[in-house]
Amino acid sequence: MTWWKTFFTKDYLTQYEKFLTPQRTQFELRAVVKALGIKKGMRVLDVPCGQGRISIGLAKKGCIVMGVDYSKYLLSVAKKRSGRLPIKFIHKDMRKINFNNEFDAAVNWFTSFGYFTVKEDKEFIKKIYRSLKKGGKFLLDVSHDTPRLGQIPPQGWMDCGDFVVLERRYYDDKNRTITNKRIFVFVKSGKRKAYEFIIRVYTPLELKQMLKNAGFKVLKVYGDYELKKFALNSRRIIILAQKQ
Repeated sequence: MTWWKTFFTKDYLTQYEKFLTPQRTQFELRAVVKALGIKKGMRVLDVPCGQGRISIGLAKKGCIVMGVDYSKYLLSVAKKRSGRLPIKFIHKDMRKINFNNEFDAAVNWFTSFGYFTVKEDKEFIKKIYRSLKKGGKFLLDVSHDTPRLGQIPPQGWMDCGDFVVLERRYYDDKNRTITNKRIFVFVKSGKRKAYEFIIRVYTPLELKQMLKNAGFKVLKVYGDYELKKFALNSRRIIILAQKQ
């Protein structure tokens, strides 16, 4: 699956930032800060960092941040917006990070997990583990889609104003995962552009097991950005884990 190489473009950012407002970013950032116990001087890895929403917010809190992303366009936006804040942005495939005991905390935010094969997703978790210092914490945030799978048809269109989304779902019996395939169609000035978004949907139990197998201790599982306890009808799966 290589959809992510072409999805995160100017089109993506233009449309998504209509609801990823500064107010929403601050709301999400408060969850990150509280869950990780962020303090001034902490070294934090944000991967993938996209346009720097979380990286910039953490740097303003006094953290020394490393942001990693594959999208050169989003990185250029992040660098421009960060100004002189203590952030280092790196252009790299998230599967190829190679840090060792460097960070006090790591963040994988806003459903940025499940892009690859199951084996590669597991290896990414292991690399996050190696990146952290002993006692370092990892915060993983993904959408909780499994409760709604039986309520949503296998295929359907969503009207999102300036663009429409064709969504299809597939169940992988071998890996016990669900793949969401979304085709975003943007129409502007009579021109049509289509982008695929394909992601594996894991259950909370599967994510917790991945983390434990990598060596993490799972501390908390939250169900939303207010950090309420996870429930079966929660919209998010936010897991806080710690390196032993």
